[in-house]
Amino acid sequence: MSALFSFTSEGQENQGGSLFIKFDARSGFWTSGEDPVDMKKATVLVDMETMQTGWMRWQNGQPEREMTHDLSPAGKIIKPEDDDPDNKWKMAFEVDLIVDGERKVWSSTATGVLMGVNDLWTLINANPQAGKLPQVKYTGATKKIFGKGQSHTPNFELVGWVDRPASSDSDDVGTVADDFN
Repeated sequence: MSALFSFTSEGQENQGGSLFIKFDARSGFWTSGEDPVDMKKATVLVDMETMQTGWMRWQNGQPEREMTHDLSPAGKIIKPEDDDPDNKWKMAFEVDLIVDGERKVWSSTATGVLMGVNDLWTLINANPQAGKLPQVKYTGATKKIFGKGQSHTPNFELVGWVDRPASSDSDDVGTVADDFN
């Protein structure tokens, strides 16, 4: 997998609460802020135009990142130097999802999540549809064992393609449900 990530709109809240959605690789559960999200029941669109990959680490409670939208091998970002042995750079991704009509930013550095995103990327790019967003269904998580620990890999299937909602521009954060309901 080419490194797939940048946090955008830090600190912003959308109409449903947190702008961010998280898949916890240790537990296999989804949350948005403090709220659990039942992704198996959700309508999920993936805005692949927002996909970024690269490297991330946390400094003083804030993400530090080196990310790109260029997902070709030529666009790959070289891993920054690990100048702090206690805070190493990790491969990362970031992509916008539209979950039940609300834009959410999904990002991670967890190995299991990166594997799931790589599978999702392959699935979506097998037959891309210009001007449309892929609608996917979260089907559960697969538990994986890696060396010293475990992780969960999120699994998706492609449901179909839908027209890009008018308000799904990358810079527009918030509810887009009215555009495709």
